[in-house]
Amino acid sequence: MASPMGRGGFSSLMYPGLNKIYLMTLDSYPSEYEKYLNVESSTLKDEDDLVIDGFGLVPEKGEGDPPTFDYIKQSNERNYLHKTYVLGYEVTEELFEDEQYGIIRKATTMLATAVKQTRDTLAASVFNNAFSNTYAGVDALALCHVTHPQSKAAGSNANKPTTDADFDFATLLNATQTIEKWTDANGLPMMKRPKFVVSGPNQRDIITRVLGSTQMPGTTDNDINAIREWELEKMILHYLTDEDAWFIISRKEDHYMKWFDRVKPRFRNYDDPNTGNARFLTRFRCSCGFTHWPGVYGSQGV
Repeated sequence: MASPMGRGGFSSLMYPGLNKIYLMTLDSYPSEYEKYLNVESSTLKDEDDLVIDGFGLVPEKGEGDPPTFDYIKQSNERNYLHKTYVLGYEVTEELFEDEQYGIIRKATTMLATAVKQTRDTLAASVFNNAFSNTYAGVDALALCHVTHPQSKAAGSNANKPTTDADFDFATLLNATQTIEKWTDANGLPMMKRPKFVVSGPNQRDIITRVLGSTQMPGTTDNDINAIREWELEKMILHYLTDEDAWFIISRKEDHYMKWFDRVKPRFRNYDDPNTGNARFLTRFRCSCGFTHWPGVYGSQGV
């Protein structure tokens, strides 16, 4: 546990005369996780998602023949256990009384920045762990895998390349072709439509050029850039840990990555009755992850 902050650590704040004090906050940067996760609230200690696969094609029935019967199939459940996050700071009664600039009171804005960065870091773990079976969906596989099984048909789907590749026009073209060929539990077209190309800041330039070129990017050919037909948009995230990883995702309503708020961030302060020290705390409860893989394609890069 950190010691209380006292006057000795903030001697410059004890006397007038400072021209400007900068609090290192992120007020001008909006949170990122709401751009790509489905955000829901919860009133329970945890939440369970369930996937149920539907029927296949309706067959022709001959005169006098009995009807054909099919079945729907329940998958495993995906549990979202809400965890609690708390951070605070403590200042001595004397520092609180003698500090001349109100900085100690304003330091709660830095707590708000810590909350924002924590939530975006937690949310980005959905992508950062996308290739690890330790973080599995209802089919017991990683978010991005080469053989997601079909629960009723005998086949499987891939939502990553067999050999991971860096982002460029060719890999994006292959990815969109793969996405368009995805089939559901019965082997029928899934028809998920990609919308966003997601990666970190290092990929901003190449994604912009590939998506924005009217002709084939990186060549002298005069052929049109067929990728533009998809009307894909760029999404740059700053909490991804692999600078080469990239993803293609559908709109939020067409994928199954999500965030639950059990208790939204709250801030409070109180005085310790024994020492008189002032304590400032923030607390929230949440969970995040993914239930099922459709709507997401990813590569770790090279």
